[in-house]
Amino acid sequence: MKFLENNGKNLKKFYIGGSDKALRSSIAKFCPNLKSLFIIFRNGELEVLKNTLSSCKYLESIKIWCGTDYLSEKEVLETVAKYSPSNFCELKIHHIIIDSDASPDYLESFFISWERRTPKKLLSFIIIVDAEFDFTY
Repeated sequence: MKFLENNGKNLKKFYIGGSDKALRSSIAKFCPNLKSLFIIFRNGELEVLKNTLSSCKYLESIKIWCGTDYLSEKEVLETVAKYSPSNFCELKIHHIIIDSDASPDYLESFFISWERRTPKKLLSFIIIVDAEFDFTY
């Protein structure tokens, strides 16, 4: 965490695999200039995602794991639509088990919310449904 405290404001891209909640929470506080982020939020860490999206004003891209032990796709979609910064333009959801919970209704609601955003920016939206872990960004 000391690394982020000392260098976070200079980071543009950050990949954080396994970590603890305190480290994930510190991104919002120490990394306001991030443009690209790969992060794994556990169940119950929706507020950490909200804070990250609200605090990282230059964030353009995020890749998030979803699944049984992680935030649900519904939670991620609703939160990204509501809290992502105005220049945000790429969402990658990696669902790490076979059954995705991204129903057509959730997706429709997300895209309606996205369409209402100001300013409007085209969105690259990818859902990866794969039982094998993908650690690439």
